[in-house]
Amino acid sequence: MSAAEFTPRLTHTDLSHGNLIIDPSIGRLNGVIDWGNTKVGDPAREFMGAFGMSRTLGEKALSNYGLDKTGFRERIPLYLAAESFEDIVTGVQESVERFTKEGLSHIRGRLIRTTS
Repeated sequence: MSAAEFTPRLTHTDLSHGNLIIDPSIGRLNGVIDWGNTKVGDPAREFMGAFGMSRTLGEKALSNYGLDKTGFRERIPLYLAAESFEDIVTGVQESVERFTKEGLSHIRGRLIRTTS
């Protein structure tokens, strides 16, 4: 299987701090909430939030994934790069101005860092 191929899986699509129930005394994940945006897709996308926060956190999360991880490390950066555009599209489609503004803000930030 190449890095671009994957077996579609049921994905949460929003594994962020607001949807994870973590025991603060030991840092253990106790649950995941808000399954309203569940989709079948690339399971590598589930790890982009962890890698976006910290490569160490991403690697730790990925080490606990028991299914095939072929190509994850190649695809995750691509999903991270596209996330701002997805926020804009979601904001426009669902009339949620906050998503559109956040997506545009992230793109502006990247452009400013790139041209500086």
